[in-house]
Amino acid sequence: MGWCADNRAAVQGEVSPDSVASLVAKAVKLLKRVPGAWKWSRNVAKKAYSLGKTAGVAYLKRKFSEMHSWSPIKWVWKTILAFSNVPTLWAIIEWIAHHA
Repeated sequence: MGWCADNRAAVQGEVSPDSVASLVAKAVKLLKRVPGAWKWSRNVAKKAYSLGKTAGVAYLKRKFSEMHSWSPIKWVWKTILAFSNVPTLWAIIEWIAHHA
């Protein structure tokens, strides 16, 4: 029972605020390393933020799915999405919209 109680957050898929902040920091660092990704992300994140959480996340996903498969910006966002859920992705959008 102790093991289950200790790992309840991992089992339920909950993410602590500290780990969300860590994922946001890693995503921003990754976006700034890829040429053009930060500027593109800044523009899309501002529009996504104005749409609200659900529509904004859908807007971001739609925008990068429209990119060519060879685009480095698309691949950096696919990498970010592989390690993010919707609340974490929204935190990334919020951070970019407010700090860019």
